[in-house]
Amino acid sequence: MRTKLGALLTGPTLVLALAGSLLVAPSASAAVHPTIDRARAYAAPQGGKGGILAPYVTCSDYSTQPSATWVLTDLGTGASRRWHWAGADHRTRFPRVDPGRYWSTIRAACAGTFAERAQTLVVTEKTARRTVSQAEFARIHRGMTARQVAAVIGYPGYRVGGTAGHRMYRLYDRMAFTQTAEVVFWFGRVEQKYWVSGGGDRSRGAGRGL
Repeated sequence: MRTKLGALLTGPTLVLALAGSLLVAPSASAAVHPTIDRARAYAAPQGGKGGILAPYVTCSDYSTQPSATWVLTDLGTGASRRWHWAGADHRTRFPRVDPGRYWSTIRAACAGTFAERAQTLVVTEKTARRTVSQAEFARIHRGMTARQVAAVIGYPGYRVGGTAGHRMYRLYDRMAFTQTAEVVFWFGRVEQKYWVSGGGDRSRGAGRGL
């Protein structure tokens, strides 16, 4: 198991992540320093590739532009890929990868203060049992409970966000890469559903037929 040890240095400040958590040296707390989020793994469709989204990096004053170097290593093959960028935009660093285990390390800098973060990521392969098909989605209708929906789909999905009054939102993975379906519950029963979660479908009346 790989570990990272925190270190305090004179001169340029070093901030290290231990077991995926970012550590900030006391001397850096008042200085502008990098903030590094976790990298995120996305499951692969059956027979396809998943993806890993690079960590999002910002500076603590929200005005200094960070620079970052990210290295992603396939722990199965030992092959590594490297990216370097300046600024907060990380969304173009989203490599498609085979299912497996990966080691992510990133080093970022803000005005002479450095930070590092390391973590292990697992890219899984989706299965029919843990995704919703269009045929299953068509069987969801208004008034069903979350338990009844889970019985149709084959798994309970996952709750997102908070509740708005008595409204609850649950997402269900689709086989397509990064795609989810959304079901909205009102007082514990289905009120609406969207084959594409979060938006586009809504303007096209995705909930019709409930």
